[in-house]
Amino acid sequence: GLTPFQFAGNEPIANVDEDGLEPVTSVGNAAGAAATSGDFTYNVLSGSSLFLTNTFHTVTPAATATAVASKTASTVANTTTKIVQGSISAVNKISNVIAVQAGAAKSYISNKLDEAGTNFSNRVSYWKYEAKEGISTGLDNAKKNWGAGHTLPQRAVAAFLANPLEFIEGGEFGAVAEGVNLEIHGMEEWTEAQNVQAFEKAKALTESDQTFVRKIKEARKSNLKSEFLKNGGVLKDAEHLDHIVELQLNGTNAMENLKGLDGSVNSSFGSQIRARIKNLPDGTRVNKVTFIPAKFKPK
Repeated sequence: GLTPFQFAGNEPIANVDEDGLEPVTSVGNAAGAAATSGDFTYNVLSGSSLFLTNTFHTVTPAATATAVASKTASTVANTTTKIVQGSISAVNKISNVIAVQAGAAKSYISNKLDEAGTNFSNRVSYWKYEAKEGISTGLDNAKKNWGAGHTLPQRAVAAFLANPLEFIEGGEFGAVAEGVNLEIHGMEEWTEAQNVQAFEKAKALTESDQTFVRKIKEARKSNLKSEFLKNGGVLKDAEHLDHIVELQLNGTNAMENLKGLDGSVNSSFGSQIRARIKNLPDGTRVNKVTFIPAKFKPK
């Protein structure tokens, strides 16, 4: 059994009286080192020696204290294991998220690169098509102009053969090479709407890159009007079928060169152009056509 000295304080383990005869102070001094060692052990295992001290205010057998310490150590170990496992799980989840995002980013970049490649390929194909069409159109125009004797070299040779001295001094070929500007005047009775159509007519002639004097012009088709209407063309009241680029200025009977135009405007343009180019050499370039309404026409 325990001696009375073993009940001497709140630290029964530290106050064990080995022979039951020493007073409490002697036992405390003799067991000081052991008590300090025990406290250190409890601190390490449970995280707080105070927790054990406050829990046991009565005498507790050494075996019970050891069991509690062991359980505390086990709890700490289990908690640590769970923390480590939780950290590993968190790291794995983060790694999975990163892997998924990286895969999505890789797929997105790959798709964008494929899309860019396809767009570039399509653009190159379009450029090739445009170049081919442009070259084909240019060759067709050159062939047509050459056949009609309208190319600049042909006109130069013709002008030289016709009058070598005049050619050397500039003469008519100067006008052929440099081109001319034409002025078309509006009529006093024209309405604002008619003036607008006249402006548009002059603009179309200026913007055409095939506008030059053509003395031997393409003949107008007899069924041109019916063909125009059959192809979806529209002629309003008082409108004539107009060649956007006049036949006398190298225009053609092609559907894209036809449109409806006020009859008075159409007739006036035709007659004024004819009067202004009658003395110009065939093939003379028309650089610009300017329309001047009647109210602005010089008196």
